[in-house]
This record gives sequence, structure tokens and C-alpha cells, in this order.
Amino acid sequence: MIRPRLEERLKDECLKLVSSEVSALQNLVNDSCQSMARPACVCLIEETSHSGRELGVVTELISGRIGDDAEVVIKRCLGKMLGLPATSLENLSLPEVRPSGH
Repeated sequence: MIRPRLEERLKDECLKLVSSEVSALQNLVNDSCQSMARPACVCLIEETSHSGRELGVVTELISGRIGDDAEVVIKRCLGKMLGLPATSLENLSLPEVRPSGH
């Protein structure tokens, strides 16, 4: 008779623990993503401007794809954010990125 109640109580406590850990993990990930978003955005804008590929990048983004122009800018920012020379990731193959909702 006590076993079902004890099992239920243990399950409830486990769920509380997991949900609090998930919440803490979500906060950590959210904070990490937020702290990365601003410098990444600044870099993407600056590198787009410095590369002279503004029209190409905007055209690609409007069409919902990452083409040659955006890829160059992304690789330059990845390198910059990782402290690597600007051209060090030129030969890196980026995974295919699909617009959300597709």
C-alpha cells in the first residue's frame, strides 16, 4: 500500500529535480547564446561591409539561402571570433543551412 505512494513521490521529486536542472541549463544556454549574438552580429555587418559583398549577401538572405557571398562573410567572422587569421577558414565546408520553417 505504501509502495505506490512512495513511487509516486519519488517520481514527483525526480521530475522537480530534472525540471530545475533543465531550467538552469536553458538559462545557461540562453545566456551563452545572448552573449555571443551581439559580437557575431557586429562582425557579420562589419565583414559584409569590408568585403564589398553587401548586395550579394542581402540578395541571398532575401531568397532564404546562404550562397557564396554570405559564406565568405560567415567564414571570416568565424575565424575572427576564434582568433584565427581572416582567411584561415576559406577551405572549410559549411553545412547546408535551411531557413526555419522548411
